[in-house]
Amino acid sequence: MSAEEIVNKASFEVSETEAPFDIDPVINDSNPKSGIDEKGNYKAKSQDICNSHINHIFDYMKVEHMCFMEIKGQYRKRYNLQNNVKINNMEYDFIAVSKYDNIDIIFEVKYLRSIPAPLAISNMLYRLTKAGVNYENSAHRNFRLTLIIVTPKKNIDLIKNRINQMQNENDIHAPIKIEYFVEEELLSKYNNI
Repeated sequence: MSAEEIVNKASFEVSETEAPFDIDPVINDSNPKSGIDEKGNYKAKSQDICNSHINHIFDYMKVEHMCFMEIKGQYRKRYNLQNNVKINNMEYDFIAVSKYDNIDIIFEVKYLRSIPAPLAISNMLYRLTKAGVNYENSAHRNFRLTLIIVTPKKNIDLIKNRINQMQNENDIHAPIKIEYFVEEELLSKYNNI
C-alpha cells in the first residue's frame, strides 16, 4: 500500500472506533467559540477536534507498528510477515504467510482508547471475516483470523466482556482469535519507535 493509502486506512479506523464525543480536544480559552457553555457542556472549535483526530491517526499508526514488531517477534520462525497489504481493494494490517503449510494468519489491529459501541464491534468482526474470505479466494490459501485489541489497561476487562458478548450474538462464520495488548505495556516496550 502507498503511504497515502496507509494514512487513509488509519483515518478510517480511527473514525470507526471513536465516536465524536470520545475525542478529547484541548480547550482553547483564547477563542470565545470554544470552552464550557452555560449548561456545563464542552464546546470545541472545529480546529481543536481536527487536531485531536490527526494526532489520534498518528498514534494509531504508531500502535499498529508496535503490534507488527511484537507479532513479528512471536511468529518469525514459522511465518513471513507482511504489513499494510492490499488485495482486491481490501486492506490488511498484517498477514503471516506460513513457511510450512498453506494456513496463513490475517491480523487486524484495533486501537481502542474507549469502549466501542456494539455496532462498531459487530462491524469489526464482520469486516475481518470478509477479509479472510477475500484472502482465501485471491491467494488460494487457507487462513486463520486474529483480531488484536490495543487499549489502556483500565478498559481491558470491559472490552473483553463486550467483544465476547458480540461474538456470541453474531453469526460469525470464521472463528476469530482475539489477542489483547495493554497500551501502556506496548509503549514501554517500544518507546523508542
